Amino acid sequence: MQKTERMVLVQPKTKNVLVVEDHALSSAGYKLILEDPVKLDDEPTYQVKIAHTLKEAHDCLMAGDGIFDIVLLDIRMKAYPELKLFSGEDLGKLIVERFPDTKTIVLTSILDKNRLNGILKSLNPAGFLIKTDVDPKSLKDAFWQVSNGKRYHSNSILELIEGRYLSGIELHSEEREFLYLLSIGVPTNGIPDHLPWSQSKVEKKKRKLREQLDVGDKNIMALIHRARELGII
Repeated sequence: MQKTERMVLVQPKTKNVLVVEDHALSSAGYKLILEDPVKLDDEPTYQVKIAHTLKEAHDCLMAGDGIFDIVLLDIRMKAYPELKLFSGEDLGKLIVERFPDTKTIVLTSILDKNRLNGILKSLNPAGFLIKTDVDPKSLKDAFWQVSNGKRYHSNSILELIEGRYLSGIELHSEEREFLYLLSIGVPTNGIPDHLPWSQSKVEKKKRKLREQLDVGDKNIMALIHRARELGII
Protein backbone atom coordinates (compact mmCIF):
# COMPACT_ATOMS: atom_id res chain seq x y z
CA MET A 1 0.00 0.00 0.00
CA GLN A 2 1.03 3.56 -0.60
CA LYS A 3 2.97 5.06 2.29
CA THR A 4 1.37 8.08 3.91
CA GLU A 5 3.35 10.89 5.49
CA ARG A 6 1.22 12.93 7.82
CA MET A 7 3.29 16.07 8.05
CA VAL A 8 0.65 18.80 7.70
CA LEU A 9 -1.93 18.90 10.46
CA VAL A 10 -5.40 20.29 9.91
CA GLN A 11 -7.93 21.46 12.45
CA PRO A 12 -10.33 18.53 12.94
CA LYS A 13 -13.79 19.25 11.52
CA THR A 14 -16.72 17.47 9.96
CA LYS A 15 -16.43 16.56 6.30
CA ASN A 16 -19.60 15.82 4.36
CA VAL A 17 -19.08 12.76 2.17
CA LEU A 18 -21.26 11.29 -0.58
CA VAL A 19 -20.58 7.62 -1.37
CA VAL A 20 -21.76 6.68 -4.87
CA GLU A 21 -21.74 2.88 -4.99
CA ASP A 22 -24.42 0.50 -6.31
CA HIS A 23 -23.49 -2.44 -4.05
CA ALA A 24 -25.24 -2.02 -0.71
CA LEU A 25 -22.74 -4.14 1.25
CA SER A 26 -19.73 -2.22 -0.09
CA SER A 27 -21.27 1.20 0.53
CA ALA A 28 -22.25 0.20 4.06
CA GLY A 29 -18.68 -0.95 4.68
CA TYR A 30 -17.20 2.34 3.46
CA LYS A 31 -19.60 4.26 5.68
CA LEU A 32 -18.65 2.13 8.70
CA ILE A 33 -14.92 2.65 8.07
CA LEU A 34 -15.18 6.41 7.59
CA GLU A 35 -17.51 6.98 10.54
CA ASP A 36 -15.33 4.92 12.88
CA PRO A 37 -15.28 6.91 16.16
CA VAL A 38 -11.65 5.90 16.83
CA LYS A 39 -9.58 8.64 15.19
CA LEU A 40 -6.19 10.29 15.32
CA ASP A 41 -6.08 13.76 16.86
CA ASP A 42 -5.81 15.49 13.49
CA GLU A 43 -8.36 13.33 11.65
CA PRO A 44 -11.65 14.91 10.54
CA THR A 45 -15.04 13.49 11.39
CA TYR A 46 -16.83 12.19 8.31
CA GLN A 47 -20.57 12.43 7.90
CA VAL A 48 -21.51 9.97 5.16
CA LYS A 49 -24.52 9.85 2.86
CA ILE A 50 -24.97 6.96 0.41
CA ALA A 51 -26.37 7.00 -3.13
CA HIS A 52 -26.92 3.64 -4.81
CA THR A 53 -27.81 5.03 -8.26
CA LEU A 54 -26.65 7.89 -10.46
CA LYS A 55 -30.10 9.45 -10.11
CA GLU A 56 -29.86 9.37 -6.31
CA ALA A 57 -26.35 10.81 -6.48
CA HIS A 58 -27.40 13.57 -8.88
CA ASP A 59 -30.38 14.48 -6.69
CA CYS A 60 -28.19 14.56 -3.56
CA LEU A 61 -25.65 16.82 -5.24
CA MET A 62 -28.26 19.22 -6.59
CA ALA A 63 -30.18 19.37 -3.32
CA GLY A 64 -26.96 19.84 -1.34
CA ASP A 65 -25.76 22.62 -3.67
CA GLY A 66 -22.09 22.09 -2.91
CA ILE A 67 -22.29 20.88 0.69
CA PHE A 68 -20.29 17.71 -0.05
CA ASP A 69 -16.59 18.05 0.63
CA ILE A 70 -15.70 14.67 -0.88
CA VAL A 71 -17.46 12.26 -3.24
CA LEU A 72 -16.33 8.61 -3.23
CA LEU A 73 -17.25 7.56 -6.75
CA ASP A 74 -17.63 4.13 -8.33
CA ILE A 75 -17.41 4.12 -12.14
CA ARG A 76 -19.52 1.08 -13.00
CA MET A 77 -23.01 2.40 -12.33
CA LYS A 78 -26.35 1.86 -14.06
CA ALA A 79 -27.02 4.67 -16.55
CA TYR A 80 -29.33 7.62 -15.89
CA PRO A 81 -30.01 8.51 -19.56
CA GLU A 82 -32.46 11.34 -18.80
CA LEU A 83 -29.46 13.50 -17.87
CA LYS A 84 -26.96 11.70 -20.12
CA LEU A 85 -25.18 10.12 -17.17
CA PHE A 86 -24.04 6.77 -18.59
CA SER A 87 -21.48 5.89 -15.92
CA GLY A 88 -19.87 7.26 -12.78
CA GLU A 89 -17.39 9.06 -15.03
CA ASP A 90 -20.17 11.27 -16.38
CA LEU A 91 -21.24 12.13 -12.83
CA GLY A 92 -17.61 12.96 -12.05
CA LYS A 93 -17.52 15.39 -14.98
CA LEU A 94 -20.68 17.05 -13.67
CA ILE A 95 -19.04 17.46 -10.24
CA VAL A 96 -15.97 19.06 -11.84
CA GLU A 97 -18.16 21.50 -13.78
CA ARG A 98 -20.78 22.35 -11.14
CA PHE A 99 -18.99 21.86 -7.82
CA PRO A 100 -15.30 22.73 -8.23
CA ASP A 101 -14.73 22.81 -4.46
CA THR A 102 -15.88 19.19 -4.08
CA LYS A 103 -13.05 16.64 -4.16
CA THR A 104 -13.58 13.35 -5.98
CA ILE A 105 -12.05 10.03 -4.98
CA VAL A 106 -12.56 7.36 -7.64
CA LEU A 107 -12.79 3.80 -6.31
CA THR A 108 -13.20 1.21 -9.06
CA SER A 109 -12.70 -2.45 -9.90
CA ILE A 110 -11.79 -1.62 -13.52
CA LEU A 111 -8.29 -2.88 -14.38
CA ASP A 112 -7.94 -2.02 -18.06
CA LYS A 113 -5.03 0.45 -18.32
CA ASN A 114 -6.43 2.34 -21.31
CA ARG A 115 -9.73 2.88 -19.53
CA LEU A 116 -8.08 3.90 -16.25
CA ASN A 117 -5.87 6.39 -18.04
CA GLY A 118 -8.91 7.84 -19.79
CA ILE A 119 -10.58 8.39 -16.41
CA LEU A 120 -7.42 10.01 -15.05
CA LYS A 121 -7.42 12.43 -17.96
CA SER A 122 -11.12 13.25 -17.91
CA LEU A 123 -11.64 13.65 -14.14
CA ASN A 124 -8.17 14.32 -12.68
CA PRO A 125 -9.53 13.07 -9.34
CA ALA A 126 -8.00 14.00 -6.00
CA GLY A 127 -7.88 10.30 -5.17
CA PHE A 128 -7.85 7.26 -7.43
CA LEU A 129 -7.99 3.75 -5.97
CA ILE A 130 -8.43 0.23 -7.32
CA LYS A 131 -10.71 -1.83 -5.09
CA THR A 132 -8.29 -4.76 -4.89
CA ASP A 133 -5.63 -2.38 -3.50
CA VAL A 134 -7.84 -1.04 -0.73
CA ASP A 135 -8.22 -2.01 2.91
CA PRO A 136 -9.74 0.06 5.77
CA LYS A 137 -6.43 1.75 6.59
CA SER A 138 -5.65 2.79 3.02
CA LEU A 139 -9.20 4.09 2.52
CA LYS A 140 -8.88 6.29 5.61
CA ASP A 141 -5.40 7.39 4.52
CA ALA A 142 -6.80 8.40 1.14
CA PHE A 143 -9.50 10.51 2.78
CA TRP A 144 -6.98 12.08 5.17
CA GLN A 145 -4.69 13.07 2.30
CA VAL A 146 -7.51 14.48 0.19
CA SER A 147 -8.90 16.35 3.22
CA ASN A 148 -5.49 18.01 3.49
CA GLY A 149 -5.51 19.16 -0.12
CA LYS A 150 -3.16 16.40 -1.29
CA ARG A 151 -3.61 13.60 -3.83
CA TYR A 152 -3.72 9.88 -3.19
CA HIS A 153 -3.21 7.02 -5.65
CA SER A 154 -3.33 3.35 -4.77
CA ASN A 155 -0.51 1.08 -5.91
CA SER A 156 -2.03 0.07 -9.26
CA ILE A 157 -2.65 3.70 -10.21
CA LEU A 158 0.88 4.68 -9.16
CA GLU A 159 2.25 1.97 -11.45
CA LEU A 160 0.09 3.29 -14.28
CA ILE A 161 1.32 6.86 -13.78
CA GLU A 162 4.97 5.94 -13.25
CA GLY A 163 4.89 3.69 -16.31
CA ARG A 164 3.86 6.70 -18.41
CA TYR A 165 1.02 4.74 -19.99
CA LEU A 166 -0.11 7.64 -22.20
CA SER A 167 -2.93 6.15 -24.27
CA GLY A 168 -6.46 6.20 -22.96
CA ILE A 169 -10.06 5.39 -23.85
CA GLU A 170 -11.90 8.69 -24.04
CA LEU A 171 -15.36 8.80 -25.60
CA HIS A 172 -17.56 11.79 -26.36
CA SER A 173 -21.03 12.07 -24.80
CA GLU A 174 -22.77 11.09 -28.05
CA GLU A 175 -20.55 8.01 -28.39
CA ARG A 176 -21.49 6.90 -24.87
CA GLU A 177 -25.15 7.55 -25.66
CA PHE A 178 -24.78 5.50 -28.85
CA LEU A 179 -23.46 2.54 -26.84
CA TYR A 180 -26.25 2.96 -24.30
CA LEU A 181 -28.91 2.98 -27.05
CA LEU A 182 -27.46 -0.21 -28.50
CA SER A 183 -27.49 -1.76 -25.02
CA ILE A 184 -31.24 -1.17 -24.62
CA GLY A 185 -32.01 -2.76 -27.97
CA VAL A 186 -32.17 0.17 -30.39
CA PRO A 187 -31.09 -1.20 -33.80
CA THR A 188 -28.34 0.58 -35.71
CA ASN A 189 -30.81 1.75 -38.37
CA GLY A 190 -32.84 3.37 -35.58
CA ILE A 191 -29.96 5.38 -34.10
CA PRO A 192 -30.61 8.45 -36.34
CA ASP A 193 -34.01 8.75 -34.59
CA HIS A 194 -32.14 9.43 -31.33
CA LEU A 195 -28.88 11.08 -32.39
CA PRO A 196 -28.18 13.65 -35.13
CA TRP A 197 -26.21 11.09 -37.13
CA SER A 198 -26.58 9.80 -40.68
CA GLN A 199 -26.63 6.04 -41.22
CA SER A 200 -23.12 6.21 -42.67
CA LYS A 201 -21.90 7.99 -39.52
CA VAL A 202 -23.52 5.28 -37.39
CA GLU A 203 -21.51 2.62 -39.23
CA LYS A 204 -18.29 4.65 -38.97
CA LYS A 205 -18.78 5.14 -35.22
CA LYS A 206 -19.48 1.46 -34.77
CA ARG A 207 -16.20 0.56 -36.52
CA LYS A 208 -14.29 3.18 -34.53
CA LEU A 209 -15.69 1.97 -31.20
CA ARG A 210 -14.91 -1.66 -32.02
CA GLU A 211 -11.32 -0.60 -32.60
CA GLN A 212 -11.12 1.59 -29.48
CA LEU A 213 -12.63 -1.05 -27.21
CA ASP A 214 -10.60 -3.83 -28.87
CA VAL A 215 -13.43 -6.16 -29.87
CA GLY A 216 -12.35 -6.63 -33.49
CA ASP A 217 -15.13 -7.73 -35.87
CA LYS A 218 -17.24 -9.35 -33.18
CA ASN A 219 -20.97 -8.66 -33.03
CA ILE A 220 -22.71 -5.75 -31.32
CA MET A 221 -23.32 -7.78 -28.15
CA ALA A 222 -19.55 -8.13 -27.72
CA LEU A 223 -19.19 -4.35 -28.08
CA ILE A 224 -21.92 -3.74 -25.49
CA HIS A 225 -20.40 -6.28 -23.10
CA ARG A 226 -16.99 -4.62 -23.38
CA ALA A 227 -18.47 -1.17 -22.79
CA ARG A 228 -20.17 -2.45 -19.63
CA GLU A 229 -17.00 -4.23 -18.49
CA LEU A 230 -15.10 -0.93 -18.77
CA GLY A 231 -17.77 1.06 -16.96
CA ILE A 232 -18.57 3.21 -20.01
CA ILE A 233 -22.29 2.41 -19.80
